[in-house]
Amino acid sequence: MENFVKDVKKNAHALYMRAIRTREKGKREKRKHEKVTSEKGMVSVEWALTVPLFLALVLICVAMVVYTNSLSTTTNAARESARVYSLGLGKEKATQVAQKVAGSRAHVDIAVEGDFVRVTVKKPPIDQLDFLGMDIGSTHIALMEPGT
Repeated sequence: MENFVKDVKKNAHALYMRAIRTREKGKREKRKHEKVTSEKGMVSVEWALTVPLFLALVLICVAMVVYTNSLSTTTNAARESARVYSLGLGKEKATQVAQKVAGSRAHVDIAVEGDFVRVTVKKPPIDQLDFLGMDIGSTHIALMEPGT
């Protein structure tokens, strides 16, 4: 009888432990199939996806402003330089005027074609972007004044 009681206690304990493991396993299985209702971390994911796109948009806008400003500057420099040359003040004076308007790093090319003068001014957009090797330029054609 003593052995029987020991066996019953031993089996009862084993059955109890098995029931606990089965219940825990069932809870784990249930958790796997539950819908996620917590939104923890979603803000971080959304932020990580949208910030690079926003920064790219800002950089494109800044690049367009820099390009437009440089184009306007070179256009004005070419126009003023062509006007100075067409008045007969010489290449050196026309080059000085273009570099004064567009900056000392501007490259000025002056060509006379019959009664017309063609002035091309090229310059880097800004000094910080000089490493790109990109120049922005404009050309202006002016009619030479009579008697020059």
